Amino acid sequence: ISLDSYKHWFAEDDELSKDNTRPDFMLIEIPKSIKNLDPAEKLDIHVKIIECKMGFQNDNHLVKAQTQLEKGLRTMSINWNPDNTSIMHRYWLNQLYRAIIFSPLNMDNTTAEYGIIRNKIYGILSGNYEIEWTGDIFAFWLDSNTDKPDEWEIDSTLSEELSAKGIDLQEMTCHCCGQMFIQKMLVPPEERSSVFEHNAIPNPEDAVSPANDDDDPEPP
Repeated sequence: ISLDSYKHWFAEDDELSKDNTRPDFMLIEIPKSIKNLDPAEKLDIHVKIIECKMGFQNDNHLVKAQTQLEKGLRTMSINWNPDNTSIMHRYWLNQLYRAIIFSPLNMDNTTAEYGIIRNKIYGILSGNYEIEWTGDIFAFWLDSNTDKPDEWEIDSTLSEELSAKGIDLQEMTCHCCGQMFIQKMLVPPEERSSVFEHNAIPNPEDAVSPANDDDDPEPP
């Protein structure tokens, strides 16, 4: 889901913080697991919030990305907490249901398994589900020629903050990807063993402004 299409989900936060920022994407998955195929169990939903940056290597980009990622995780995990007692709870249950029901299920719709999952999705409207949350930052650096992402776990206290509210936030991971990796991801898998060349792209921030005419020396 592109979260730019769901700005209303963050309207209250934007009013409070005035920053008008949000993460880029949300991935909602319903694993085809034993638990989810058991009619007696609650629906197990996995949600990942994703923030992407592209540019030249700069720690400030990562700081901003983490702020946006944490905002998305905090806002949506609280709103979609099945145990939320807010007067807006039914509204948010409906928003989660709509986000899932209008997406295709990668299952044969003639099977019993399909019927079980479909019925469990209807159960979202009654709060009969569990959610596991994760977050990812993808930084695409144009001035790096690496062909494999540099990855690490993001240092954050958000997991503890949300755990106190009964919310399950798993790992938050940063992936810094160089230009060679970007090039490989833009071609079909069977072509990714080809030889790629690094393209030197000038950083606009390194450009030297032309001298001010007033600073020119006077002619003799």
